[in-house]
Amino acid sequence: MLKLQNTLLSSSKTIYKLTKLYIRSITGIVFASISIAAILIGEYTYLIFILFVCSTALFEFYNIIRKNSKYVNPILGIINALLIIISAYSYIKTNSNLILLLCFSPIVLIPIISFIISKNKIILSSVNTLLGLIYIVVPSVLSLSLLFEEGTYKPILLLEVLVLIWVFDIMAYVTGSLLGKTKMVPKISPKKTWEGFAGGVVFTIAASFLIWKHIPTLSLLNHFLIAVTVVIFATPGDLLESYFKRKANIKDSGNILPGHGGILDRFDSFFMVIPFVWVVLKIVG
Repeated sequence: MLKLQNTLLSSSKTIYKLTKLYIRSITGIVFASISIAAILIGEYTYLIFILFVCSTALFEFYNIIRKNSKYVNPILGIINALLIIISAYSYIKTNSNLILLLCFSPIVLIPIISFIISKNKIILSSVNTLLGLIYIVVPSVLSLSLLFEEGTYKPILLLEVLVLIWVFDIMAYVTGSLLGKTKMVPKISPKKTWEGFAGGVVFTIAASFLIWKHIPTLSLLNHFLIAVTVVIFATPGDLLESYFKRKANIKDSGNILPGHGGILDRFDSFFMVIPFVWVVLKIVG
């Protein structure tokens, strides 16, 4: 009887894991398709997409911060984020110094309104709100910059960065699940292993070579440097968000994506990688 119960329990766990994997896979495919379509269709669809991603991720981030400190202004932060992204897009299109000034002028509202709302907690409230803008909004603005070359919309570069991040995340997860033994940072992310990281590196470098072979928009060196940047900074991006979540004692940043969690859970690597890709490309031209 006990053996039968153990068998049924084991079967139930297997079915649960397979169901969870199925839901996770379907959600991943659908969201990846939406992301790719938003980039390829045109600049306006991507602008709408990044406004949604940025505002949702920022909302989730502020909720995480509020678990540890109630002194943060989510609405003020999100409004500023939307104004900054729209202003930045306008600057990229027009190259107007006035619009560049407007790009970051909304930030001055944060300490002023924080003072009105929080009074003696103005510094803590302002820092927490600004932290979200630096963490999420700056990479979002730079992703828009990567889409344009001398005012012309060219989506391939950003699409490559996104695909390489996905390749790294997926293959690091698969390799780690199959071969992972050596924990990377168990106190922050218990499931991450060095074997998984190594698998992600190999497949990401290989993917960048395949992209260069079929879409030689950049030199092989540039493709390689983008891949290296992804593998260096994707994991710290994931670990940083894991640190915030562990401090707040929560598993996922949200539940908008079944099987994946929140938008911040899916874009944590993206927000860390994009600024460094932008810098690398500026350096190497």
